[in-house]
Amino acid sequence: MEEQLKKLRSLLNDGLITNEEYNSLRNNILSGEKSLNKEILGEQATDKSNVDKLSSTSQFNWKILIAVGITAIVAILAVSILIIHNNKLNDKRDLAQQITNDTNYTVKYVASRDAFECFASGDWQTELTNNVEEYASNDEVSTSFIKDWRSTVITSIQARSQERQGKGSRFEIMNPENEKKTLLVIKDGKVVEDTFSDITYDYNN
Repeated sequence: MEEQLKKLRSLLNDGLITNEEYNSLRNNILSGEKSLNKEILGEQATDKSNVDKLSSTSQFNWKILIAVGITAIVAILAVSILIIHNNKLNDKRDLAQQITNDTNYTVKYVASRDAFECFASGDWQTELTNNVEEYASNDEVSTSFIKDWRSTVITSIQARSQERQGKGSRFEIMNPENEKKTLLVIKDGKVVEDTFSDITYDYNN
């Protein structure tokens, strides 16, 4: 454009064009530059707008991906926790069935209390009932019963409560006279409650 203006000025100086023609041609040249500048500015504005749109779209897409990723992780964790919980419940129910098969108790696992409720069966139920009645009326039990209660019943339940499936749970021997009450409660190998704890027994006889 500067070259065009120089040539135009040279034509004026040489007297080849008039001042009016010079001014008119000069304005035309300058108008062309303004128009060109407007076009350039317009293109730059359009480019910036497009870049802004692309940036906004990109940010939106990333937000969607992050939200989907977080949702997927939460869902996976929830499913994993549910599977682990169900596996633990199944393990405890299996242990209850195993104790039922191996002993003279019918065992029910109560998930809401995390407790194994043991109900005496067969001859043991009869012996347990008789001694519970004797204890209730005379504060006494038979020697053979208390020996078996402490050396066999308590120790076997303690061992069960320390098995992998039994850890953290309560093991309860229910009272045959009132199945809502317990005679013995053991947790993690420790005796929490023993109805006959006050009974003395001579271990030398």
